[in-house]
Amino acid sequence: MKNNNVTDALLSFLADRGIVVELLYEQQKIILLCMASLEDCAVLTDILVAAAGAFSSGSSPDGISLSLGIGEVVTEIMQAHLSFLLADQACQIAVFFGMPVMEVNRWTKICHVSGRWLSDWSEQVDSCVRYAHEDFEELLGRLVEWGTGRLIAPAALKKAGIQWANWFHDLIEEDYGIKLEKVSGDRTRLTDRMLEAPDWMSLQKQCQDLALSVQFYLNVTKTSLKEKVVDEIKAYLDSHYHENIQLDQLAERFDLNSSYVGSVYSKSTGQTILEYITWLRIRQAKKMLRESSFKISKISSNLGYDNQRYFCQVFKKHVGVSPGQYRDEHMVKSEENQLL
Repeated sequence: MKNNNVTDALLSFLADRGIVVELLYEQQKIILLCMASLEDCAVLTDILVAAAGAFSSGSSPDGISLSLGIGEVVTEIMQAHLSFLLADQACQIAVFFGMPVMEVNRWTKICHVSGRWLSDWSEQVDSCVRYAHEDFEELLGRLVEWGTGRLIAPAALKKAGIQWANWFHDLIEEDYGIKLEKVSGDRTRLTDRMLEAPDWMSLQKQCQDLALSVQFYLNVTKTSLKEKVVDEIKAYLDSHYHENIQLDQLAERFDLNSSYVGSVYSKSTGQTILEYITWLRIRQAKKMLRESSFKISKISSNLGYDNQRYFCQVFKKHVGVSPGQYRDEHMVKSEENQLL
């Protein structure tokens, strides 16, 4: 703006309307210090609104967009910095929402409302204990409504967006066992992008893109995901039933939530993972008792049981007889068959 003489034109624009200001620069900000006696401050606001409109992208050949924040009117020069700080904060809201002017009085009201709104919002998000597409769409709709209405401070909107995204991740991972980082990327980076969103449109787009990408992913995968997971788990257990398999390790192997692994398997097969492992071990134990001369202690250890006594208890519970009795009965039947 300085290089393109926009600031000089802005000063002339204000001077023509009876507003003489001192101009200062701070980084990417321009400070307009109005030292005058104004009977009606609303006049200044009207003039600044006109200035923002005259020197914004719609009318500027350089594509410049002006947002102005108005601080409090102070009576002492030593209080000027207080007015500047308030104007700076008001200007941040104006820039975030693409507004021409934000007055300190409105900014103060917005900050007050934002605190209460964010508290209510947090309670609404916390009340969602299960993932439901309609609930999260409704929450996103409320966020968009308040943001589009420019009624909430940018910091509160960003925090609300982050809370919504985090609960989105947590509940879907819990209910579906899906690591959403595969879809949305690293969660920390997502949070950083939201915090660094330069304006409301950017923050809104990030939230909506997340919702759309995750919903699309769920629509494509959730119907076949359970079958695929169960088949993969069964195939793994068929080859590793003799090992000490822990549920959390199994979940980590398939990159799923541990509670989800156990739940989806039992719902799909009608038995728990432990019951299936036990069934595989008992089936193999019967085969080894029939077809080998291994000692029962050897069979027990080969099947993953550290304690032979416990193995015998489990075997008898499921077969009805001890391993030794099962071997004896099988050998007797085998001899009878040979005689026949």
